Amino acid sequence: MHTYDGVIRLSASDLVNHLSCHHLTRLNTAVAVGEMEPPSYHDPFLALLQKRGADHEEGYIQHLEAQGLEIVRIDGDSIQDTYVEQTTA
Repeated sequence: MHTYDGVIRLSASDLVNHLSCHHLTRLNTAVAVGEMEPPSYHDPFLALLQKRGADHEEGYIQHLEAQGLEIVRIDGDSIQDTYVEQTTA
């Protein structure tokens, strides 16, 4: 769940989580609009999974580049109109 230009944008995970726990939706909304800070914790298994995913993605990009394909990298990890426009282009 993210806020962009004053609009809360939901992911599929946000909708599934809402079905399981309406209170979680309220907490995530409070974080998205800046009423609360997100919880801070470190999960080593999650960190490992994220690293493996990033390594896999980078390897696939290198594979595509080795085939002579043009790759456009769009930095950022949130949903913004400029990223959507760049992806569409």
